[in-house]
Amino acid sequence: MKNLLISIVLGALTLWTVDRVFFSNDMSVDEQGSPRSINLREYPPKFEATITPNQSYLETTDSLEIKPYSLSLDEMGFISNGNQNSGTFGPATKILFFGGSTTESLFVPEDMRFVSQLERNLRERTGEHFVTLNGGRSGNHSMHSWLNLAAKGIPVEADYAVLMNNVNDLSLLRKTGSYWLAPPGRSVVVDNKDKIAFYALAKGLKDLLAPNLYRYLRPRLVPDGQDEFANYRGTTFEIEQYAPLYESSLRTFIGISRAWGIEPILMTQFSRFRASDTLFQRNYESVDPKGYIKFAEEFRAMNEIVRAVAKSEECSLIDLESKVPPTSEYIYDAIHLNERGSTLVADVLTDFFMEKNARN
Repeated sequence: MKNLLISIVLGALTLWTVDRVFFSNDMSVDEQGSPRSINLREYPPKFEATITPNQSYLETTDSLEIKPYSLSLDEMGFISNGNQNSGTFGPATKILFFGGSTTESLFVPEDMRFVSQLERNLRERTGEHFVTLNGGRSGNHSMHSWLNLAAKGIPVEADYAVLMNNVNDLSLLRKTGSYWLAPPGRSVVVDNKDKIAFYALAKGLKDLLAPNLYRYLRPRLVPDGQDEFANYRGTTFEIEQYAPLYESSLRTFIGISRAWGIEPILMTQFSRFRASDTLFQRNYESVDPKGYIKFAEEFRAMNEIVRAVAKSEECSLIDLESKVPPTSEYIYDAIHLNERGSTLVADVLTDFFMEKNARN
């Protein structure tokens, strides 16, 4: 066994040396590829996991049920609805949803997520074949969403593309003033120059040999509460500075959709961002002791931008901020729906699409 390992190591070193010494100039730049890439920010296609909220997360909630939650992805990287006959391709009226964790709805049972309930509701009430696709991903802002729309939304030939992004745009833009200046995990462009070979090899081995063990150990080995925005604390940009960026990003989503024959729909975002909400105050005061009230005001201003852009672009709007009460009955922390909230949103969306379907 020892001799075999030595032979493998020596063989690998010999191959590496020959490749670098004799063939390094025989490959064109195009063939080598770019060390940079666009950050699609999605779960891997066909990924499956069961996730239970950890204790540090639970401490930020007041109406989240503690239990395992299923997460599975289809071949295009959309979150499974748990419904039958919900394929990505094939004849159907397809509705795409993009956004962050509030669209993803991770800690809601698979078949109770509003995107899943909407699909069943529309099928039952119309007798027609509807397919809803959940392209939400925790941490995604609106630019991530329209990049996802371009990369994997257009190929499924959808009829509608629905966007709900606010708080992730707000959280980034008020700290950095730019979509292009962000922590590595939230960046738009990723520089892979220093990690292409090693990272790809390590990730491949991890995924091949012990993907489940890795998911079990990572939260136990990596401390909770790490602040990915630590390098950006201390500077706050005013909403007048970054509002034009947000508006442009929303218009880009609308423009891409229409250019490919997809009807865009914007949604405002629900929340419990109120000075009177003790949970919101507790969660945000620890990060920004003096600014949580201003944060709430800017969040509402961002929703106003969504309304204004929808009006000026003559784009359909679903005003969830006005439909979802800002209480623990529907939202389990400051911004994420619980089961009851998810059902309420599904009902609002069902009424909207039923009316639209009747007109068509």
